[in-house]
Amino acid sequence: MFVQDPAEVWMVGYKKCVVFANQLLRPEKPGQGQKRTRK
Repeated sequence: MFVQDPAEVWMVGYKKCVVFANQLLRPEKPGQGQKRTRK
């Protein structure tokens, strides 16, 4: 897919990297990572 805004492309890639890193760093039960935003 081709997106006009480079910032949007960067954001999508950044979010994917963050999600992937979170899964590697803290392998918990699926679904808990997003719910535990604030400690």
